[in-house]
Amino acid sequence: MDLLRDFVALCFDHGIGGLLLLALAAGVLLVALSVLARGIMAAASAFGRGWREGASSDDAP
Repeated sequence: MDLLRDFVALCFDHGIGGLLLLALAAGVLLVALSVLARGIMAAASAFGRGWREGASSDDAP
């Protein structure tokens, strides 16, 4: 948390350039979280498809 606090303080100390840097860092963080969430959802979807296909093949004679 100290690192984050120091980074935000650094951004505010450098005026408009620092605020632009802070906005850029926030954008990068949002993109990273979006990619992570998309990967988790894709893995969950693949797991669900495999689960359903496995269950339907178990019921076949």
